[in-house]
Amino acid sequence: MDTYVGTRGNDRKPQDFTPPLPPFPSAISNSMVYGDTDGELNDNQRGGNDRIEIVGNDNRLFGDAEIMRDKARGGDDMLTLLTGNSNILIGDAVFMLGNARGGNDKLTAIGNDNGLIGDAVAMSGNARGGNDKLTTTGNDNGLAGDARNMLSNARGGNDKLTATGNNNFLYGDAAVMRDNARGANDKLIATGNNNSLYGDATDMYDNAIGGDDILIASGGVNTMWGDAELLGTGVITGRDIFVVQKGVIPCLSGDMDYNIIKDFRPGEDRIGLSFGLFFHKLYFGVDHCNHTTLNIFSDSTQTDLLAKVENVTALTRNDFVYFFG
Repeated sequence: MDTYVGTRGNDRKPQDFTPPLPPFPSAISNSMVYGDTDGELNDNQRGGNDRIEIVGNDNRLFGDAEIMRDKARGGDDMLTLLTGNSNILIGDAVFMLGNARGGNDKLTAIGNDNGLIGDAVAMSGNARGGNDKLTTTGNDNGLAGDARNMLSNARGGNDKLTATGNNNFLYGDAAVMRDNARGANDKLIATGNNNSLYGDATDMYDNAIGGDDILIASGGVNTMWGDAELLGTGVITGRDIFVVQKGVIPCLSGDMDYNIIKDFRPGEDRIGLSFGLFFHKLYFGVDHCNHTTLNIFSDSTQTDLLAKVENVTALTRNDFVYFFG
C-alpha cells in the first residue's frame, strides 16, 4: 500500500505531497493519502486547507491526520473521488480526542460502495465536528456527517449530506452515539430508491441528544428516521422535519415513490410539504395491511402516495409545515 503525505500548509497541488501524487485527478488504488501528517496533530496545531482529487479503488483519504488530540484543529479540506469504488474519505482524522475540532470539509465521491465521514471514525472527549458537506453519486454508499462513533461529550457539526442513487445510507451525525454525545442540526437529501436516512444515528444510548434535522427523499421508496432506529431510555430526541414531495412511479400495487417515516412524534416533529402540496387537499387513510400506519396522499384521488407514517393513526394541521428550503 502506497502512502502520500502533505505538509502542514495548504496543499493544493500533487507536488505538495511526499512522494508527489500523480497529476490531479490522481489515478491511484489501494493507497493512503493524508493532507497534513500520517501521525498526530496535537496541542494547538492546525491542519492546512488541503485539496485531494483522485480516481481509483480501495483508497483511504484523510483531510488532516491519523490522530487529532488536545486542541488541534482540522483544516477546511476538499476531498474528491471523481470515479471509483470501495474508497473511504474522511474529512479530518481517524481519531479526534480531547478538545480537537474538525474543519469545514467538502467530500465528494462518484462510484459505488464508498464511505464518506465528515470528521473522524471516532470522536471522544470534547471533540467537535465541523460543518461539512458530503455528496455521493452511485449505489451502496455510506455518508456520516461527523463520525462512525461519537462518545463521551463529542458534538456534531451542522452537516449537509446528499446522495443520488440507490441503497445508500445517510447518517446526520454518526452510526452510534453514546454517553453524552450530542447531534447537530443536519440536512439529509436522497434521490433514488431504497435509501435509508437517519437524522442522527442508527443507535443512540445513554444520555445522547439528537439534533433538529431535515430529511428529504424522492425517486423511490425511501426510509427515514428523524433520530435513530434504536433509542436508549435516557436519550433526548430532536425536533425533525420529514419533507414529502409530489411524484408518482406507477406499479401494479400503486405508487412506488413515497417515504416511510419510522419515528414521527406528533407535537415534536413536523412533516414538510414541498412545492405544490397543500394541507387542505391531503387525503389520509389508515394502511390496509398495517392498521398502525397512516398513509398520506397528495389529494383524494389517492394516486400519489406521499408517505407511510408508522405508529401514527391521525395527524392535524399542527403536524405540518410548508417547506421551501
